[in-house]
Amino acid sequence: MFPHAKTYLFIVCCLVLPPRLAAQAPPAEFRAAWLTTLKNIDWPKTADITPETPAAQQAELTGLLDRLQAGNINAVCFQARPSADALYSSPYEPWSPVLTGIRGQDPGYDPLRFVIEQAHARGMELHAWINPFRYERNAGERVLDIEACMAAETSDPIRLEHPEWLLTYHTAQYQGSILDPGHPDARAYVLQVITDLIRRYDIDGLVMDDYFYPYGGTNDEDLRTRKAYQPDSLSVGDWRRACVNEVIRAIHDTIRAVKPGLRFGMSPFGIYSMTDSAASRLGLTLPQGISGTDAWADLYCDPLEWVAGGYVDYLAPQLYWSTKATRQNYETLCSWWCRSVATLDSIRADGKQTHVYISHASYRFGAEELGLQIDLSRKYAPHNAPGCIFYNTNQYLNFTGGRSPENSCDKLRRTHFTESVPTPVPLHLTPAVTAPVLQPDSMPYTPDTLDADWQGSRFHRTTLRQQTDF
Repeated sequence: MFPHAKTYLFIVCCLVLPPRLAAQAPPAEFRAAWLTTLKNIDWPKTADITPETPAAQQAELTGLLDRLQAGNINAVCFQARPSADALYSSPYEPWSPVLTGIRGQDPGYDPLRFVIEQAHARGMELHAWINPFRYERNAGERVLDIEACMAAETSDPIRLEHPEWLLTYHTAQYQGSILDPGHPDARAYVLQVITDLIRRYDIDGLVMDDYFYPYGGTNDEDLRTRKAYQPDSLSVGDWRRACVNEVIRAIHDTIRAVKPGLRFGMSPFGIYSMTDSAASRLGLTLPQGISGTDAWADLYCDPLEWVAGGYVDYLAPQLYWSTKATRQNYETLCSWWCRSVATLDSIRADGKQTHVYISHASYRFGAEELGLQIDLSRKYAPHNAPGCIFYNTNQYLNFTGGRSPENSCDKLRRTHFTESVPTPVPLHLTPAVTAPVLQPDSMPYTPDTLDADWQGSRFHRTTLRQQTDF
């Protein structure tokens, strides 16, 4: 044989064949990005009070949407309520300071309404991303806002009117405050805010992330609430999880009553539990070789209970580890979440199908690793309904993650997202029903009528302690 034949053949193959053949795209796939507004991570980069600010913010936002659309992304998870404040006109909560630099300052337009219109104009879904309980990331930050805007009632209304609703932490990992998930009136307030949001805005979905009780643990911060409301039949952990479960169930029921076609998603921390009984009570086993912080014991979340109860339409577990990791291996976790959801769905009497859309760390990995992860999520996705959500938007659009100068969005457009496809719709959902647009003064709930409106409900403080059917 010609002595250099193998070398020449290798060179020819490199010249003729693409570096990676385009993956076969499924007929429907949820392809989204987390558009993060907390700390202005993704948007807006201009937070000011000038006549030019609204137009500049809108131009920046449409630029992000244009690039996502060009990458065949078909949905956006827009962070509309980062810390009990709003990037929309809310009758209950102040404007977020990410817009103007001052909490409570009107930005001169409605960002959520604007992004909904712009996403729909591009054929993209808009899922409003909210955090239900986070109140302030750093203790006292709202006090600074009060001094800045000289109007305490527009910046810190809950601390002024209902300080008993707040838990304040001073741990190594968290030095802020949350709305107390164990306080029935705080839960009722969260549901009130969400009901207003889904009634008045033409969103396609509502999605919440992993923050309930904070990372770093909860010790006796909620001792007063536990003494008032924790049933003797439940341990502290079980009671905290039950309170969170009640919120998720109530949101689901509200969505089905108000806007039946709206999709409700949850994005839990990627490790479910390190406690065998947490899985075995549902007829499941935990994945082998996985260790670390977990949603069950640290955040008091029970995502598989939400699936078993039929409370969510999709889960987006945050699997922010690589396919080469050991203690938190991507494939091990991806296959486990998908199989667990499929198993729980298979024993449901109503035939409901819960989708799994994996949340990926585009801030850590470039297109090569993300491509491997997408392949696996497509392989294991239950109900032939794969999906992926990239955190965060700017990193997905700009991070190269290696020697290639090409960003993840552009490269995945060539390798995995070569075609535009629709999002998969769960079979149990009816076509979206457009609710009438209600003005703030026509809303059914106001802070003054909160107790009366929730009298007799499972959230009301006089009845929750007696409930044992969690």
